[in-house]
Amino acid sequence: MRNRRRLLLLTLVLVVLAVVGVVYATRGTRRIDDTPVRISVSDVAQFSIPTDIKLDLVEAPLTDEKPNPDHRCSISVSNDGAVVVSAHTGSSRRIKVWDATSGRVVRQSSDPTSGGDAALTRDGRTLYAGFQNVRDGGLPLGSTLRIWDTKTGKLLRQRNTNCWALSADSKTLATLDVHVDIDPMYYGRPHADPPRSILAVWDVATWKVRRAFVFGLSDPNAIALSPDGSTVALDIGGKIQVIDADTGSVLWRANSQTSSLTFSQDGKTLASAQIHPGAVPRRVDVSLWDVSTGVSRRLCSYNDNTRNWFDPVFTGMGFTSDGQTLLFGTRSLVVPVSVADKLPEVGLAIDEQNADFARRGLQPGDTKEITAFGLSGDGKTAVISGHFGDEWGIRVIDVATREVRFPPKKP
Repeated sequence: MRNRRRLLLLTLVLVVLAVVGVVYATRGTRRIDDTPVRISVSDVAQFSIPTDIKLDLVEAPLTDEKPNPDHRCSISVSNDGAVVVSAHTGSSRRIKVWDATSGRVVRQSSDPTSGGDAALTRDGRTLYAGFQNVRDGGLPLGSTLRIWDTKTGKLLRQRNTNCWALSADSKTLATLDVHVDIDPMYYGRPHADPPRSILAVWDVATWKVRRAFVFGLSDPNAIALSPDGSTVALDIGGKIQVIDADTGSVLWRANSQTSSLTFSQDGKTLASAQIHPGAVPRRVDVSLWDVSTGVSRRLCSYNDNTRNWFDPVFTGMGFTSDGQTLLFGTRSLVVPVSVADKLPEVGLAIDEQNADFARRGLQPGDTKEITAFGLSGDGKTAVISGHFGDEWGIRVIDVATREVRFPPKKP
């Protein structure tokens, strides 16, 4: 009888401890909601204006550029094709500004921890670049967005953010900040309170926040702005959400985790790219979405059979100026796919060995490998970084004529 009482007492103590543990672990929790709620613009951290950081002037031939071993970079070009920016991660971790007319690196970042995404304004005068792996308060693995004048090299503004996007007209900027409360009792693990993400839409002319919204979700993967800045598309929490940038109302959402989003020039079509790194062979699926209705269809799939799993499977995508063609960059091809074609449900199957796609591709004939692909804001000029012939370098191409603007043909 005494042993039985001891057993009951021990069981009761264990139950109480379990209940206390659950209460402690879930204290302060609330239902996570992925619906944006408008908040005051004063709740958004502002840009700071530093005075001691500049881009260094570097003089070097364009063809001297050697991509780092992991072959990861992003690339951007001005509308006239005269200014190119390449942002490298890995060993080089530099952001370089190229004068495509002279073929020289005119400026590069002095900060060796740079890298990530980069974007140029339409006139090539202003550079937006993300610097990765920065810890600051509630941004555990965010990045610093820095904005430069490409002519003077002066750093204009900077702020910490996890994700950002610039509209094609260069008038609107969107930033997405993830805030996670860190509990020291759990050695730096997130607090039981759910993380929150703050979406801010900025007027670039005044650097003031137009609207700000908060989500009860974290883990952003991609963000994009329509060309006029009126619509925001983002992948957050494994869902695509398309939001009215003025009211914050969700136009539609879909369960489709992506790594890249981009709008057509007319803002009516959204393209998403989903990478499947664990698949054999590695695969990238590109889908098109009607921005007004959320109706989607698979546009194409690319299967990569490369022996080196560190090579990029997906190198970039963008729409041409008329919005009717999507240029999809792979490791060896830049394939133009018409969005008006009535394709089968599974879309087109693209393979680097397919001679038809190789013939239709925008890449120059001597292309051996593509490390990055980008389009100008107006969709008329393309830039490709990679291995051409016997050298590594950059090619600037007129999309309409497929003429290589840079480097010029040798006489």
